Amino acid sequence: MLGDLPTLREVWERSAIYVPPGDPDALRHALRTLIRDSLLRGVLAASARARASRFTPARMAAAYRALYDELCGAAAAREACA
Repeated sequence: MLGDLPTLREVWERSAIYVPPGDPDALRHALRTLIRDSLLRGVLAASARARASRFTPARMAAAYRALYDELCGAAAAREACA
């Protein structure tokens, strides 16, 4: 269960139940749903585990390196044209 924020939805997609921040009734309802529904808990847990396995330090480092390479290439191209 996560706060209903765009960044969390982007990362976890359909692997969580989202609750509007500051809404205790929605939180209570989501908690009761998860307590009562062991199948749903299992599906969400498996989905979240699979999703989390995609976010490795190596993959994050490679993405940052690619971005830095792209930005440095763009900066070099601007300097060459000046």
